[in-house]
Amino acid sequence: MGGVKVVAQWIKTYLLKGGFRDGRTGWVIARRSAFATRRKLQMLRALWRGRPLKRVLVCRTDAIGDVVLSLPIAAALKAARPSTHVAFCVRPYAAPVVACSPFVDEVILWDSSTDLGAGRFDAAVLAFPDRAVLRAVNEASIGRVAATGRRLHTFFGANDRTWGGRKRSVRHEAKHGIELLDRWGIMPVELTGATRLEASKASAALTSAESKLVNRFIGEQPPVLLHPGSHGSAGNLAIESYAQLADMIVAGGRRVVITGTEDEGRNFRDAFNWQTEDMVDSTGQLSLTQLIALISRAHSFVASSTGPLHIAAGCGTRCLGLYQGEAPMWAKRWAPLGPQADWLTASRLNNAGQLDLSAEEIYAALEMPR
Repeated sequence: MGGVKVVAQWIKTYLLKGGFRDGRTGWVIARRSAFATRRKLQMLRALWRGRPLKRVLVCRTDAIGDVVLSLPIAAALKAARPSTHVAFCVRPYAAPVVACSPFVDEVILWDSSTDLGAGRFDAAVLAFPDRAVLRAVNEASIGRVAATGRRLHTFFGANDRTWGGRKRSVRHEAKHGIELLDRWGIMPVELTGATRLEASKASAALTSAESKLVNRFIGEQPPVLLHPGSHGSAGNLAIESYAQLADMIVAGGRRVVITGTEDEGRNFRDAFNWQTEDMVDSTGQLSLTQLIALISRAHSFVASSTGPLHIAAGCGTRCLGLYQGEAPMWAKRWAPLGPQADWLTASRLNNAGQLDLSAEEIYAALEMPR
């Protein structure tokens, strides 16, 4: 944005005010006027950067899994400056997850009418380059805005830019997020604990009836949760393989709960054997807060790269992610982060574009001691 103002000042002085009519003198005046504007902006930016980061806004307004993997930004801010107030701006559907992070002090719900409030924040981190969010950040007169400089609107709308590309990156998404803090002198943190979620906060937010439903799905022993849907966010396993895996787990003496939305359940319910009481369908019956509570008390969790998988990793639940071997939807960038997180990589996709992993492979990996 500063570069645009400098150029605009030169155009105003030399062209619009007729400086070109004065020959070399007009040229020198226009150049010095533009230089003065540049120096003024540099001084203002230095004043902003000299201010302490007392209140920082982190913005991530896309999918739940992406939000979880941006929580290390908040963790890094707290590690460097524990007294910093960290607010996290997300869409309402992801708010229950962010509310469980021990590194976030305030959750701001984003929609087209959200007013971030002029003067509320010293700095903002745009972890997802949403145009509308950046516009709101600029309207709130936030002096320091960290974002990628690789988009036209962020190039002009942010002033602390990074330049690394992500699409074919071999670096983890969480590392890309923390990289946005480089210009502020914030050091990276250990990623394993940076996505930690305090699921007790989700449990405490449940009503009595909601808690009873979660307890009913858990039963007498912690179940294995299978999450067959992915909303197209990643390569996925064939539903028949999920069904075979569920049968193997039940045969091994462990309860299985299938999770997902109502639409997802409608698409795959017929594939599972519901004749045994140890095969349970929870699709479409749980809020995200309830799902977090259920995941945190599960024996283990299996899914492709989806939001619930990253929630399981953050809760410290034993989880197994299923990934393709090539960019962009690969584990190098999207692996779950947590002390009990693991993943399998398919060597290839089948003719239907699904992960070529057998139920036997997954079962063996799931039962391996950690």
